[in-house]
Parts: sequence; C-alpha cells; structure tokens
Amino acid sequence: MNKLQAAIDNSENSCRSGAIQLFNPDHFYYINEPMTKEDLLQRMVGNLVNDHYAPDTFLASIMEREKLGQTNLNNMLAIPHPMSLMALESVIPVAVIPEGIDWGDGHSVKFVFLLSITKQDYENTDYFYDLLLELMDQTEKQEQILNNPSFNHFMAVIENLTVVS
Repeated sequence: MNKLQAAIDNSENSCRSGAIQLFNPDHFYYINEPMTKEDLLQRMVGNLVNDHYAPDTFLASIMEREKLGQTNLNNMLAIPHPMSLMALESVIPVAVIPEGIDWGDGHSVKFVFLLSITKQDYENTDYFYDLLLELMDQTEKQEQILNNPSFNHFMAVIENLTVVS
C-alpha cells in the first residue's frame, strides 16, 4: 500500500509541477490602465509570437473563437484560446487586472489565462484546469493576488492551492 500511495503522490506531484511550469514571468501581465479585451489579447499574443511560442495566425484564431462565445468562466476569470491546438511551445500567459476588463456581454474579468498549448502537451493540462477551478472557488486567494499582482506572489498563491482531482 505504501508503494501504491507513493506512486500516486509522485504522479500528482508530476502533474502539479507540469501545470505550474506553464506559467512564465515573461508572460505575466499586471494591467493597471484601461484597456479593451482586444488590446489585451493583441498584447499577450504579440509577445507569444515574438517569443516563438505561437504562429502569426494565433490571434486571428483566438478572435474567431471569441466570436463563437465568451470565454469567461464567471465574472472573475477568462480563458481565451485558439480554435485549435496550434501553439509552437506550451505556455499560459496570465493577466491580472485588479480593476477588471470588459469581456463582453456585460461581464468584467480580473484574471485572464491565455491557453497556448501544443498538441503534445494537451493531455497534461487536466491539473491546470483543476487549479483554475480551485482558484475560482477561493475568493480569498483571488484577493491576495489582486492585492499583490507580482509574478512571484501569484506563483506562491497558485502553488499553495489545494487541488482535489
């Protein structure tokens, strides 16, 4: 039983580590000025393209997906993504917007997690979604990030979320 539990713990730690490694300080944004959703996405995707994480067509695919329906999960969090898995390298840019940004249909969000995942890494994103669901339920954790919107503090909060899969 101990070996089985150790294997389960090792697997969970591996998934957790893989999900957390998708966050990158070069793709972390603290937005403290008025900005449109389109401007934010253009800025985030522009940096992905410049850093060779995504192809030139990435923004057009995201905007096409946004036309099909809003990608906000609630009034706090949005997960924009392209129509297909087209990333060149996996990374999840994060924008923290304490004042919120209009995401359309009367919804304002304060966190944007831009999904830039390769086909090869897609199977390993389950833990990331579990992290997001946990963050959605943790108002106190959201406030901690909003009150100190630095990458290191964001990571400290994310790493301390208790995820139940």
